[in-house]
Amino acid sequence: DNVRQGKSPSCGTKWSTRTHSFSVETSTNNGNSNNDAIESSFRSGCTNVEIEIKMDSNGFETTAFLKNKSGSKILSSEKNIGANKSKTLSKCLPSGDYTFTIKDFDGICCRYGEGYYKISLDG
Repeated sequence: DNVRQGKSPSCGTKWSTRTHSFSVETSTNNGNSNNDAIESSFRSGCTNVEIEIKMDSNGFETTAFLKNKSGSKILSSEKNIGANKSKTLSKCLPSGDYTFTIKDFDGICCRYGEGYYKISLDG
């Protein structure tokens, strides 16, 4: 399945930055898909990428962004998610290499709540 998920490694472990790199590859649809969203992304030459972020009680501390290989920001959320709230960033991306970065003063898990982030490609 095309989901990558990250959480703080353990309660009590402080971190300020987590980075994950991934590649998107698009191809032509061979007509076997029963999923309209996936079929649509094949037709448009891109892959649907969703990044779900759940904050701890200090959501104002967190910045998250997705950059392409040349370093341009494609998606971002800059200290604008409320305490214990979720936000989903999404975009249909062409083939290429991307890097997701999340920054928080003390991480998004444990002492101040159970935050997480999840990256999904095409569902």
